[in-house]
Amino acid sequence: PNGVKGDGVLPTARLVGRLSYGRVLSVSRVVAASAAMPEYLTTKERFAAHLASIDINANPYVNGNILESQSTQIVERDKQLKEQGADYSLVEMLYEWLNKHQNQKTGLWTTYDHVDYEGVNGLLKIASVYQRIGKPLPNIDIAAEAALEAIRFEEPQTVCFWLNPWYALSLIFSNAARYYKGTAEEGKIDTLREELYDNYPSLVS
Repeated sequence: PNGVKGDGVLPTARLVGRLSYGRVLSVSRVVAASAAMPEYLTTKERFAAHLASIDINANPYVNGNILESQSTQIVERDKQLKEQGADYSLVEMLYEWLNKHQNQKTGLWTTYDHVDYEGVNGLLKIASVYQRIGKPLPNIDIAAEAALEAIRFEEPQTVCFWLNPWYALSLIFSNAARYYKGTAEEGKIDTLREELYDNYPSLVS
């Protein structure tokens, strides 16, 4: 009560009031752009370190989900880098990294050589990443067989145990149609699809 009477306007409000609308808008855009770009997308080295921090084989579903949620930003940043003449590609780095960590015996992202629900659950998320970054899923016929095996032999504990292998197969079919036309892999996928149709009643019962 004994202080100097003011006008009730905060100092920051006065500062903003002195700025033109265009300057405020420009500052807002810069701040928004900075906030929108995660640090791991700023350089090749930081993105490589980001990937190295992810143990995809230890928990393919959780970490696959993380990469799936990041994939749109990765693709958009990759376009920016290409326009800027960068000598590297974030999409290619992610693609090569995922391929390197796939178990070629199962088509999954687990270190062990048998098929289980956890591995196929991870396949669901990682197959989605391949779709989002516009790349063919490697060992696609083996991955499809793994999903079918989970449908046949895994005892469902929740509805997700039943649903996710089917969803993984739908992503695999889409990827095969897009990237494997006229290949031996496409023929194997077609045969598997026919088997699914023929045995559908027993697989869903």
